[in-house]
Amino acid sequence: MASRAPHEVGGPGTRRVERRGAIFMDTAVTIEIVDPPPAVDVDAACAGAFRWFAEVEAACSRFDPASEVARLVRAAGAAGAVPASPLLLHALAFALQVAEA
Repeated sequence: MASRAPHEVGGPGTRRVERRGAIFMDTAVTIEIVDPPPAVDVDAACAGAFRWFAEVEAACSRFDPASEVARLVRAAGAAGAVPASPLLLHALAFALQVAEA
């Protein structure tokens, strides 16, 4: 669940800071927007970003038996290709690059 914490920073010429936070994959995720334009719906923008984190968690969590990566592990050794989403393939490719560095 996301938390909401708008506040102001500084003295004269104070800047407005909008901060939202949530937990994904047991990691604190904080979004901070400094001086958002009035036309920006901060809550909607942050909700969109948090939806992306939820998608990553749904695809990549090794602790959730319903996740896509858990499904791939269960299919290990199966004959033929196992379909995977572009998001998971990108995350796996990045993890391999980091491991090989």
